[in-house]
Amino acid sequence: MRRGSAVVTGAVVLAILAAAGGCGGNDGGDTRCEEFALMSQDDRTAVVEKLLGGDPSDGTVQLTVSAATYHCLAPDARDDLVKDVLG
Repeated sequence: MRRGSAVVTGAVVLAILAAAGGCGGNDGGDTRCEEFALMSQDDRTAVVEKLLGGDPSDGTVQLTVSAATYHCLAPDARDDLVKDVLG
């Protein structure tokens, strides 16, 4: 992944999280990108919902799943934690 793409992805994710009120301090984001990229859509959604905490909207959850998935598919992101990807 190019550095510019990572910056744009990070900015989009931060905007989503700011709109959602930030992320909760839970275990949802302790999943490594290598695992996250191989999960089913339902499992990815569960990880993100746990990470966001509270009662995020379906749109916020799906946008966050998409942003994390996009980042985690990059070959050099294998060991990144989802919570670090999302800010």
